Amino acid sequence: MVRLISTVFVRQILVGILQVIILIVIARGLGTEQMGQYTLAILLPTLFSQIITFGLQSINIYAIGRKMVNENQALYANLIFLSALSIVTGLALGIVVHYFGQYFFNEVPVSLLYLSLASLLPQTFFTVLPSLIQAVQNFKWFNIVCVAQPLVIFLISMVAILFSNDVSSILTAYVLSHWISFFILLRIILKLIKVETYSLKRFFFDFIGYGLKSHLSNIITLLNYRFSLLILGYFTTPVVVGIYSVGMQLAEKLWLPSQAVSTVLLPRLSNKLGEGGDDREVAKLTLDSARLTFIVTLVIGIAFACLSSLIVRILFGAEYEKAVSVILLLLPGILAWTPSRILANDLAARGFAELNLKNSYWVFGINTVLSLCLVPLWGLIGASIATTLAYTMDLVLRLIAFNRVTQSRAFWHIVPKPSDFGMMVSFIKGLRNAR
Repeated sequence: MVRLISTVFVRQILVGILQVIILIVIARGLGTEQMGQYTLAILLPTLFSQIITFGLQSINIYAIGRKMVNENQALYANLIFLSALSIVTGLALGIVVHYFGQYFFNEVPVSLLYLSLASLLPQTFFTVLPSLIQAVQNFKWFNIVCVAQPLVIFLISMVAILFSNDVSSILTAYVLSHWISFFILLRIILKLIKVETYSLKRFFFDFIGYGLKSHLSNIITLLNYRFSLLILGYFTTPVVVGIYSVGMQLAEKLWLPSQAVSTVLLPRLSNKLGEGGDDREVAKLTLDSARLTFIVTLVIGIAFACLSSLIVRILFGAEYEKAVSVILLLLPGILAWTPSRILANDLAARGFAELNLKNSYWVFGINTVLSLCLVPLWGLIGASIATTLAYTMDLVLRLIAFNRVTQSRAFWHIVPKPSDFGMMVSFIKGLRNAR
C-alpha cells in the first residue's frame, strides 16, 4: 500500500504544481484588486458544487466498498441526481444574484457572478464522479482524471492571459476549462463503467441517511476552509481577499500528503471492515498512516516556512508580500488538520459519520466566533489566527472521538516514534519507484 500511496502522492504533487502555476499566472496577471474580485466571483460555484452533492461521493465509496450496489448502478443514480440538482441550483442562484448580488458582493460586478455560475454543473459532476473510480480502486484512471482538470485549466488560463489580463476574460477561461474537463471526465467514466438502471427510490432511501451525515460534515468542513474569505470580503476589500487567497492556497498545498493517503485509505478501510476485518488492526493502520503523514508534512512544512518569503516575492511579486504572514500563521493549523483528515476517513468507513458531523459543528462554531471577533480588528492576520485555532481544535476533538470508538489510546499513538524512520524510508522508496 505504501507504493500505491506514493504513486498517488506523485500525482498530487503534479496537480499541486499545476494549481500553483495557475495561481501565479492569474495573480500576477490580474493584480491584487482584480484577483480579489475573481476569488469572490468563483466562490459561489465552488461552494455550491460541493453543497448540492448530498454526500454522493461518500455514498459511492461506502456502498460500493461494502458491496451494497455495484459501480454501474451507482453511476446511473449519480447521473440522474447530479443533473437535476445542478440545473435547479443554477436557476436558484441566478435569482439570488439578481436580487442580492450587489449586497453580498458589493465590489464585484454582477456580470462576473452570472458568468461564474455557468461552471456550476461541470464542477458538481467533477466533485462526485471520480469517487466511482476511487471506489473500485482503479487508481491509474483516478490519477489521470484528477490531473486532467488542472491541466486543462492551466492551458486555457495561459491562453487567456496571453490575449487579455482582464478579470472577465480569465473568468470566461475558467468556465470554459471546467466544461472541457467535464466532457473528458464523462468519456473516461463511460469507458470504464457501463450504466445499469437502478431504482432511484431505493438508492435514495437506502443511503441518504449515511450520505447526509457525511455530506453535512463535508459541507461544514468546506465552510471552515472558505468562511474566512466570506468574512474578509464583507469587512475588508478585494485587495485583502486577493492577498489572503494567495497565502491560503499556498499553505493548503501542504495537505497533498494527507490527500494522497486518504484517497487510497478510505476505500481500503471500507473493504476491510465490510469483509469483517479486525477493528484493532484497522485502527492501528489508520493511526500509523496519520502519524507518518504528519511527520512527512511537518518536514515539508518547516522547509516551506523558511522559503515562503522568497517564494512569494519571486513568484507573485512585492504586492503579495503580506501573504507570507498568512502562510506562517496558517501553518500550525494546516499541520493539525493533516492527521485529523485521516482519522475522519476511518470513522466514516466504520459508519460513524455522525461523529464527524458533530466534530464539524464545533469547529465551525469556533471558527465563526473567532473570525467575527478577529477579522474586524486585524484583517487577514485575524482570519489566519482564527482558522489555525479552529483547525487545531478539530484534531483534539477528532482524537477524542476516535479513541472513544476504537479504544486505541489514540493520543499516545499519534505521537511520532523512532520506528517511524523506517516507515519514512519505505515511503521515499515508494516515491522513487512510483510510475
